[in-house]
Amino acid sequence: PVSFCRSRPFSHEIIEYLIKKGPFQPTENDMVNCEFPKDNSGRSFHTSWYWKDVPGCAPIKRQWLSYSIIEDKIFCHPCILIGQNTKKAWTLDGFQAWSRAISSIVNHECTDAHIEATLKLKLKSISLPLIPAIQEQKKKEVAFNKEVVKDLIDITIFLASNGLAFRGHREGWKDRNRGNFLSLVDLFSKRSPCMAAYTSKLKNSNKKSHVSFISKLRQNQLIDSIAESILTVIQTDVKYARFFSISIDSTFDASRKEQVAFVIRYVQNKTSIISERLIAVKESSNTSGRELFSLFQLVCSERNLDWKHFLIGQSYDGAPNIRGQFEGLRSHVQKVNSSALYVWCHAHRLNLVLSRAVGCCKDAMDVFGNLESVFTFLTAGKCRVECYERYYKQLYPKQQMRRLKRAATTRWMSFSVALVTVLDTFEAVVAALDEIQTKEGADDKKIGHLSGCLSDYLLSERFLLIAHCFKKIFGILSPVNQILQKSDLDLLAAVNCIEKTRESIRKLRCDTVFMEIVKEMEYFELSSSFCFTKLKESRIRRKKLMPGETSQDDSIQDPLHNIKVNSFFYCLDIIDQSFDNYFSNESLEVYKDLSLFSRKRLREVF
Repeated sequence: PVSFCRSRPFSHEIIEYLIKKGPFQPTENDMVNCEFPKDNSGRSFHTSWYWKDVPGCAPIKRQWLSYSIIEDKIFCHPCILIGQNTKKAWTLDGFQAWSRAISSIVNHECTDAHIEATLKLKLKSISLPLIPAIQEQKKKEVAFNKEVVKDLIDITIFLASNGLAFRGHREGWKDRNRGNFLSLVDLFSKRSPCMAAYTSKLKNSNKKSHVSFISKLRQNQLIDSIAESILTVIQTDVKYARFFSISIDSTFDASRKEQVAFVIRYVQNKTSIISERLIAVKESSNTSGRELFSLFQLVCSERNLDWKHFLIGQSYDGAPNIRGQFEGLRSHVQKVNSSALYVWCHAHRLNLVLSRAVGCCKDAMDVFGNLESVFTFLTAGKCRVECYERYYKQLYPKQQMRRLKRAATTRWMSFSVALVTVLDTFEAVVAALDEIQTKEGADDKKIGHLSGCLSDYLLSERFLLIAHCFKKIFGILSPVNQILQKSDLDLLAAVNCIEKTRESIRKLRCDTVFMEIVKEMEYFELSSSFCFTKLKESRIRRKKLMPGETSQDDSIQDPLHNIKVNSFFYCLDIIDQSFDNYFSNESLEVYKDLSLFSRKRLREVF
């Protein structure tokens, strides 16, 4: 016992082992010279002390007494293992006063500490055969719970990856629509025995619903755990990739709160594939350049991103708080890390050019304002939608149904899609407006007036001519917008594409192109079954000459020439000027160098 008595406290496994071994009780035959060592007075340990004499009964063996051959001392086996408030002589130092050994042994086995330790040890020894069964049952429960949690993780990943809601309005077991999460749990229980047993246990249990793996708290914990696991993988990949770029954008969510998204791009070290990962979404009520920079630093700190040394690119939109030269987010980043090249999305720039073009003059505003009004009017009720669809099927029986599109949306090239859709479904749109004016206008004068105004405007040569002018412009800009959004487009190709587009826009500014547009308008009129209002001369507004003025304004009286100069050419000039404002060549040399590392260029070289 001296070899382990000084190693307290013991683990559960060591206590279990020592209980099985029991106390060490050697006899004379186990000793050298077949006798126990004697002290100075000639006294020694006797094996008879292993036994306790009980009057009228057979001797009882002391299962607690343990003898140490090394130190020639006796110890208390139960007190060493689990005793409390015991004397050191029986647990640590050992007892060796053989002259009073019998009385000391009797006194010790009558103490409360010894009796308590003996009872505890007896209970443990009785329960030892049950421990393996308990442990086996525990292993089965752990394996069972693992299978249940594994199914719940699959459900969570499925819902999250598809952007589906988890919870329902009523989540009781007897409710029909309990939400996607609990519905999938029911579906899994039909195929998974573990999930079936678990859900059956929950249904028959009287415990509260939150004490389970499928409660709302556990759902949130599953989502958070999966998110942390994904972020850990991303952080490991970025650590090995070292260099990365970041994109930041913000938008309002359904609760009208500003949410800022952070996305990083890096090259995976093992596969050499470019990965784009969302790492954070933060709420921010203030979107100034300095505030966004503080938020950017916070996200990088939380994700262990060393942006000061390894950030090589930053891509944002063109808002002043982002691209500002002095207080914009990109300037704050570049003050610390000059290698963080700022890239303004070319497709976003092109959309800004288009936005300026569609609002540059009165005719343009009239066209796209009325297109938005047509969409709103014809989609305001199911009867109007049915009316439009009925005429569409009658007039275009072999074509797939085309829905009207909104013009005033945040989608890129939405103006082009809305305009082309109305021109392609022109007959059905006008016929639907006329029927609505006839049927609904009698009861509601406002609806009748509005449908009549929209129909009159669409049936005018002014609308057709302006619409075909913009159709010509969109025919150049729309394909470019799609090209700029391709994933395999390198930066140099984007720059070259913009330059070619600009040259194509400039070539439109001539009388020949405008006359071609006029011919297209006339062909559209001849192909239509409706009559169109001819262009009218605008009323000339005379300005009073101020004292000293001798010249007068030379107004344009010809309506066709007026549209060419003040609408079509003016719109082209605005587009050309916008290209100067939004597409600068300050980073052109860097783009050329970076384009050499694109897959397309590398394949050409190797």
